Amino acid sequence: GMGTAVVSGRTGIVATLESVGTDPLHASVVRAVRSDDGGRTWSWAVAERALVHAARKPRFAAYCPWLTRLSDRRLACVFTTNERQEVHDPPGTPAHRLHGDVALRLSDDEGRTWGEAQVLYSGGGRNYMPQLLDLGGGRLVCLCLDFALDRFVAVPGRLG
Repeated sequence: GMGTAVVSGRTGIVATLESVGTDPLHASVVRAVRSDDGGRTWSWAVAERALVHAARKPRFAAYCPWLTRLSDRRLACVFTTNERQEVHDPPGTPAHRLHGDVALRLSDDEGRTWGEAQVLYSGGGRNYMPQLLDLGGGRLVCLCLDFALDRFVAVPGRLG
């Protein structure tokens, strides 16, 4: 699925990507992988890909991750999740019909572990393809396609 990457140290790369859960329902999840040698080898060759986010409700999903490095050096992963909705979107639902909020998870250790998810934007509840810009000083802008409004939105915010 969709993925993004950032540089980690001198020769490292951290990437987040869409994947599927290992449970029988195989809902979409967001995972992270690492390379410490410029992309020649990856962590998934020796261990399961680290979980960034999986919805807590069966059949609900997390998708469209966007990874960025914040000015304070932490990693931030924004993604769309439909777990706050009452009914899940079945597999194969076209993007413009998906339901979901934009959520954020932060990592202090180069993507090895992730903090609790925080919802950044709900809008009309039909958001897709989020991105995050760090303006410095704790100021952020969350960008996403809000299908309920039929346009891209830019939502300013602050990290606490």
